[in-house]
Amino acid sequence: MASKRKPNTGNTMNFRPTASEATKETAAGRRPLPDKSSVSSVLVVLVMHVCRKILFVDPKWRVSFYAGVLFIVSFIADVLPIPKTFLSRSDHILNQYFVKLGWGWTLFLSVPFVALTSFTVCCGRRQRVLKQLTRILVATISWYCWTNLFTYIETNYGKCYVNKPEAFETKRKCLEGGFFWHGLDISGHAFILVYSSLVLVEEARAIIGWDSIDDLIRNEEFVRNENDNDPNIARPLQALTDAELTVLKSSYNKFSSAVRGLFVAIAVLTCIWDVMLFGTALYHHVMVEKFLGGCVAVLTWFLTYKCWYSGSMRPGDCALFNYKDCKTAKEAPLGKRVSMSRGTKLPGQGPTFMGMPIPKAPEELNKNKEQEQEQINAKWLPRRQDFFDS
Repeated sequence: MASKRKPNTGNTMNFRPTASEATKETAAGRRPLPDKSSVSSVLVVLVMHVCRKILFVDPKWRVSFYAGVLFIVSFIADVLPIPKTFLSRSDHILNQYFVKLGWGWTLFLSVPFVALTSFTVCCGRRQRVLKQLTRILVATISWYCWTNLFTYIETNYGKCYVNKPEAFETKRKCLEGGFFWHGLDISGHAFILVYSSLVLVEEARAIIGWDSIDDLIRNEEFVRNENDNDPNIARPLQALTDAELTVLKSSYNKFSSAVRGLFVAIAVLTCIWDVMLFGTALYHHVMVEKFLGGCVAVLTWFLTYKCWYSGSMRPGDCALFNYKDCKTAKEAPLGKRVSMSRGTKLPGQGPTFMGMPIPKAPEELNKNKEQEQEQINAKWLPRRQDFFDS
């Protein structure tokens, strides 16, 4: 007598995906992928990575470097004879066309960079863009006030080296008479080189996470077009309206090349400022004057960027969405990528020698195979039995 087959009370077959699972897998397979990388795009990624390494050093280390150069190097230059180089001349090209126009170069790069990045991530909201540009205005006012104060101190609190100093009461008369005016000449070069570098580095932080915006736009457009409301998908752009998303996409595609070019130029200018600061520490002013100029620059930067600016006033934080925490593989630091290089282990990898895995003993391999087989049997045998009983 044939046994009566038990009815299948389950909602799903054991070895067939449900309709919802099949739809989810199909939707996942239809999600858009990034464009293929070309040689030029790879070179751009490498250049941007080098520039990030140059600019985004820990601020404490950068400030310590400036303090060491202005104090230790300047002190050595005051007590020991230093050989003359092209940096000792005041008429070389870096001094004539860069340092003497230092704040002009800073504005030339920082203003368009801040304007383009803030206009993009703020989705065209001009009030937010103007609020971001106020940081540059505050920095310019600080530069103007401090440099004029340095000149005032030297002019009004000095004296002329002459037998009758009362005949040359002003610096202008002293110099016109062929004499030397002695006063506290706080180094404006040291101030502008340190302050400009710190301001440029802070403003350049808006580039962090910039490359991820392209992926965010692509994924958000797919979700809205396909009505895919999968809760497992992160959607930083979900709060944007369709008009704001359109402005974001057009601005990003239009300004990305200019933003990257300005970022590279900022990194190059920062390197020039560091070289010129080293030259100033070796050949110009005395240690006290240079150290005071650097201290004023660091103090002004700290009070504004670290104490005053908060929330949406910080560089890049005016965005209508969070993009800085969405780093793509393009922006991942090379030192943190998982690789097969020497000394780097993959998750779950056993012992290695010179980067290559060490073969296991036969007894250990057999033991591992038995454990894997037991796990497979414990997982699949009950399902197989239920299938035949049904």
